[in-house]
Amino acid sequence: MARGENYVLRKLIEDLQSIQRECDPGAVQAAQEQGKDKMDAFEAHKRDLTFMIVELKKNVERRNELMQNYGRQEQTIRLRAENEKSLNQAKLKFNEMRKAHD
Repeated sequence: MARGENYVLRKLIEDLQSIQRECDPGAVQAAQEQGKDKMDAFEAHKRDLTFMIVELKKNVERRNELMQNYGRQEQTIRLRAENEKSLNQAKLKFNEMRKAHD
């Protein structure tokens, strides 16, 4: 599961770096030059950041859910293999007992 956790952390870092690239510090100044006052530019930038953070949280939740599903699938496969092994051992034991009885 450590590999899965590393994957989630790596994707989280990539998403944060993407947000950093998208949050150009010059965006507020550019908005001011277009006739908006400083507060409107700040609020618009804050809304954009809030939206990106919400999307990032959703992505992290989806990744966590995928990792949990992956873990469940791995566990199911492992349990099936163990059940198959136990069934085969029981069949062998039964055949040995039947041969001994005959």
